Amino acid sequence: MLQRFLNTPEEFVNDQRANEVIASQIICPGHMALEEYCELGSMSVGGPIRWANLISQLAMPGVDFRKLDTLLIVQQCIYQTGPVSETHSPLRRTHCLLEQLSVALSVIHGLTAALQRHRENWESVHALNAFVVIATRVISLNVEAREAGFAFLRDARHVAIEWVKLLREKAYISDNAEDRMEFVSKSVEIALVCALTFEVDYQDVEEALHSPNDAAVLFWSSIVVQEGGHILKTADPHVQRLNLRLQRLLDRSSCRLLSLQSGIDTAINLIWSSYEPRDLVWTPISPHANHWMEVTYPSSYEQAGSMQLHFNILTGQLLVNGIPLEQAPVDYRSHPLFKLLFTESLVEVMPATKPGFKFSTKRPFYGYQVELVMRHDNLIVCATHHRSVYHIISSDALRGSLPKHFVDDYVLWYNLETKQVQLRPSDEPWNSKSTKIWTLSRSQGSLTWRLQRGQSSLLGVESKAAQLIARIFRPLADPCQIHSILERNEKVLRIEIPDLHLEFSIVTGCR
Repeated sequence: MLQRFLNTPEEFVNDQRANEVIASQIICPGHMALEEYCELGSMSVGGPIRWANLISQLAMPGVDFRKLDTLLIVQQCIYQTGPVSETHSPLRRTHCLLEQLSVALSVIHGLTAALQRHRENWESVHALNAFVVIATRVISLNVEAREAGFAFLRDARHVAIEWVKLLREKAYISDNAEDRMEFVSKSVEIALVCALTFEVDYQDVEEALHSPNDAAVLFWSSIVVQEGGHILKTADPHVQRLNLRLQRLLDRSSCRLLSLQSGIDTAINLIWSSYEPRDLVWTPISPHANHWMEVTYPSSYEQAGSMQLHFNILTGQLLVNGIPLEQAPVDYRSHPLFKLLFTESLVEVMPATKPGFKFSTKRPFYGYQVELVMRHDNLIVCATHHRSVYHIISSDALRGSLPKHFVDDYVLWYNLETKQVQLRPSDEPWNSKSTKIWTLSRSQGSLTWRLQRGQSSLLGVESKAAQLIARIFRPLADPCQIHSILERNEKVLRIEIPDLHLEFSIVTGCR
């Protein structure tokens, strides 16, 4: 429906196009309001005032910049060549207005205001894309507006980075496959838009990629896109075109990126949480393949060996010991403890640097850096949060010593520093603040262990008191189904049989 307005023949005057828009309202698409249809159709009206129309829409939008239709119309308006200028200007007649610095700056100011309206909504990816292409076009057409234009692109880049991080976190913790796919797809599209904030004319590449931090953003964006490569195969044509533009950008910027190779470390740190930039020197693997960079990354632990990292600056592919970052092997993912801890979340792993472990998560999981290893069909998980290091193991180790509920519905977190074991509920194993946590610790001056939660202590199934209580309640429940809890502050022994919703109490001193 809107295709007819994408091209404005030279012989058309403003009034003719405006009249055509009004006369064609009968074919307005059903998903679009008449007012928006007229505004979109009028954006491409008449040569020199096209940029004035755009400034007006940025200030008081009558169109929805979040829609792909609007993006395509905007791109056609700003990139369409148009007839030669009568004033012999180097700019075509359609874009002569941008020769005035005040007009160019008005566009940038309008973009800044519009970005503020959309910066908290990651669903405005098409709006961000439109704002970015407008800014890069202004920089191309007016040299004096370059500084303001680059400042806007940096702001847009920051917004895109925050959106991608948010969506990757949502995808990481989501246990719904469809939602996860949607989050990954959107994060890839936004990463493409983020990368295209560097898509400027060749003579401006050095200004756009001014520092290693700028290069780090482009490297990081390309890594995000490369990791979501499976999404691009079935993505919309619009997204596939963005990817082609990214490939062209990386190729024409490769020489500049090679001079800013320290940005690779920063980019990797953004997607691999345990990676520590150490001023390592990345070098091309050969003069004939200088787009592949390599470095030897030493482990933080003396017992562990170093890792060989490879990074392709043209594709964003990162290899660790020749292996791409991906999900854990099937035998890990199918283990009951893995399913309990990570449910259906997307867990990407890479070779571990900590001695004794085979894999580590690429990103923190609920704030914990996680290492994994399989030993004799048993999954061992190490979780590190700040300076606290835990080994997570299945509660089956306590089967026969504690009631069934504390074995089946809890996960053991062993603190290597305090030598205490936390029993965290299996429905929230990563919540260290849960009020349901029990702590198993060794009694002072004794070889026995005590399971406590506040002033409550649970009697072990094999203790004499628990065995006596089990004999009394044997007609009602098995010993492993009875909870004998001593409330020290109230001097009360509570006896619970959860399966039957029964509770009894014995008060000290009562007969």
